[in-house]
Amino acid sequence: MDVRWLVLAGLWLTGTACAQQVHKCVDGDHTVYQSAPCACGEAARTWDAPPDVPNPKRQARLDAIQDQLEARKRAQTERQPVARGGQGAAISLYRDPERCEAAKARRAAAFEAAGSRRTFELTRRMDDLVFDACK
Repeated sequence: MDVRWLVLAGLWLTGTACAQQVHKCVDGDHTVYQSAPCACGEAARTWDAPPDVPNPKRQARLDAIQDQLEARKRAQTERQPVARGGQGAAISLYRDPERCEAAKARRAAAFEAAGSRRTFELTRRMDDLVFDACK
């Protein structure tokens, strides 16, 4: 009979021990939240943090929301076309690739002719011409 009372008392004590305290410790600019009391002095704030109580209605609602999200995700993947490799056409990045290449060649020739005497104005003018040809 004594053993049953000890087991019952132990269960009762563990049931009340589930809730923990949270201590907010502030040390200068640093703030730390911990379950142990603050090491250097008094806590800025202390409160009880009871565990979440299971709620069947809330869990059912969360499950329904999760099902809706999965259904939306499935619908989106079904609507998206499947990419097939090897099909399609190559599209140039430039409107007129020959004109772009010619402008780049003219710029290279101008830079080669100017050599080390190349000025900022020359570089800017040639780069603008290449930009206009290649856009």
